[in-house]
Amino acid sequence: MALPGMIDLYRHDCLHLLLARGFSLHDEAFVVGFTMGNDLRTNALHLAIFKFCSMLFYPRPYRFDCSHLPCFDAGVALGRKARLRNINQLDFRAHEHQPLRILREWIGIG
Repeated sequence: MALPGMIDLYRHDCLHLLLARGFSLHDEAFVVGFTMGNDLRTNALHLAIFKFCSMLFYPRPYRFDCSHLPCFDAGVALGRKARLRNINQLDFRAHEHQPLRILREWIGIG
């Protein structure tokens, strides 16, 4: 089952760089939240489904708990505010030569 904001691993890792996030579970929650919040198709039901599944069905080392949800929600909020929408479909390879600062400004998260 794919929810809005579905993204491949390369683009997901690019978002870690753009959002200046590491790879802790809190950072993962933020990046996933940003991706979902940035997709124009995402609604409250999608967010609730993701939270439920990530807390109950993710394998143990990746499973979120209640402490991760504020980071997820903060990511959703930033994703909705970004100028560029549906970033999960962006061809990041076409922008690899650009400095992160310029990309962040273009996307609207600078």
